[in-house]
Amino acid sequence: MRLVSKKTVAVFVLGAFVLAGAALSPLAQAAEGGKARPAHEKRQHDPDKAAQRLAETYGISKDTILARVNAGANVRDLNRAAFLAKANGKTFNEVLDLKTGDNTWKDVAKTLGVTKEQTKAAFHALSADRLSAKLGFDRATVLGLLEQGYKTHDIAVAGLLAENADKTPASVLEMKKINNTWRDVAGSLGISDETLKQDMLKLRQAFGHNRHHRGK
Repeated sequence: MRLVSKKTVAVFVLGAFVLAGAALSPLAQAAEGGKARPAHEKRQHDPDKAAQRLAETYGISKDTILARVNAGANVRDLNRAAFLAKANGKTFNEVLDLKTGDNTWKDVAKTLGVTKEQTKAAFHALSADRLSAKLGFDRATVLGLLEQGYKTHDIAVAGLLAENADKTPASVLEMKKINNTWRDVAGSLGISDETLKQDMLKLRQAFGHNRHHRGK
């Protein structure tokens, strides 16, 4: 099986950062390619909160994460290690120990034999966990929709609209076309603008400020 590329590692790990609640710029993440982050960005992280997010996202002991932070590891590397561990089945510490000052995360992924299929499966699992925990969606349903190619944010919106219209998320997703908006879909389902606004507020509260609230 083909090993995951450097670009794919960056894409999936960026997604994992978003899932964990880390505030990273997609452009900055893509441009860095595994380089160290500027000092002023590192200072923005609260180690305890970051450790808590990672612990909840990946099921790793918070104490284990904090021990690595106290030893000098940065949150970005901890998140990458946690993600690759989930994708490959190794322990968090085993993966993190493979990263040195002389290699990149692409090298680590190659050493582990991580494939594109494994990274995709791990990202889908994390997304399904997140939507299940934050919005109460059925995890298996979410996972199935992700595997069909639907985007996480579309599943989230469709899931909330489905609850209001007594429909299945899959049937609502089929209503979203390239030439309409989620507001159009809500109108077709008989869902009022006020209810749609409440759904978008629920998404913002669950995941932070993002594109969901626009109804697009």
